[in-house]
Amino acid sequence: MRNIFLLLLFINVAFYLWGYQKSNSSDKRLSTAPSDVPTLMLLGERPEHSSPQEPSTEEVELQTSTINIAAVQQEPTLISEPMLIPISELETEVAPEVVPEVTPEVGMQGDEVTAVDEMTVLPEAVTPNLDLVKITPTSEAAKKPALFCFKTGFMQSEDAIVSIEQALLSNGIGVKREKTVADVRVGYWVLIPSSADRTAALKMVERLKEEGITDVRRFIKGALVNAISLGLFRKKEYAVRRSEIIQTKGFETKIVSRMRSKDGYILHIESTEKRFPEMELWSGMRKDRPTLQLQQEPCSGE
Repeated sequence: MRNIFLLLLFINVAFYLWGYQKSNSSDKRLSTAPSDVPTLMLLGERPEHSSPQEPSTEEVELQTSTINIAAVQQEPTLISEPMLIPISELETEVAPEVVPEVTPEVGMQGDEVTAVDEMTVLPEAVTPNLDLVKITPTSEAAKKPALFCFKTGFMQSEDAIVSIEQALLSNGIGVKREKTVADVRVGYWVLIPSSADRTAALKMVERLKEEGITDVRRFIKGALVNAISLGLFRKKEYAVRRSEIIQTKGFETKIVSRMRSKDGYILHIESTEKRFPEMELWSGMRKDRPTLQLQQEPCSGE
């Protein structure tokens, strides 16, 4: 380990001495200038009180050669002399401007004197050629075909609505859906008409039970107060059959529809065919849906 340290120390000292010797030799080479090169001195190196000396012959020659080299490097500039034109050539004859002589005509109109200028020329009246432009009026009615509008009846099934819409739109027929609420018949009442009062209604109930008709209900409020229900039926033919059986036992009956408010849809249809309800497209839809209704309505904007 000691030997390695000494070896490194010896190498550093040798490298330092070699570098120092090299720098001294370069300084000596720079300090010795050739004899034919003049001594250069900056203005700041001149003594303050030294009198100006005339430049030596070598300095004058050096400055002259420098100026000549700079003159050669610059591109020559061409200076054009002004062209002299004789005055006789400038004085050309110019034809005098001819001013028309205006002679006013004097006319007497009562006590007034009117002068008419001969140079005034009135323009001739221009008559437009109406045959060149021909305007043909166009109306919106001529551009758009006439539309005939219809609306369907109330429908509750959204699937049926979507099916009809797709069939109409695929055939180029305009359609718009409207959501609405309507009273829908949900069944049929078979009733004994309303009695004059509650007591009379109770007596009617007792008479029905004596005849073996026990499935009865009495309305205690509403439009059917004091009437007696003999049953509610979904189909009308069932209600008619029940009414006939009660009548054979000597009772007066009537059939009344039971209504409820339901959410549903109406379709508004725009067609260019006035006889749209008779078209094969609509006839085919009615075969699948016998209760489907259609009626004509005014178009929007009419």
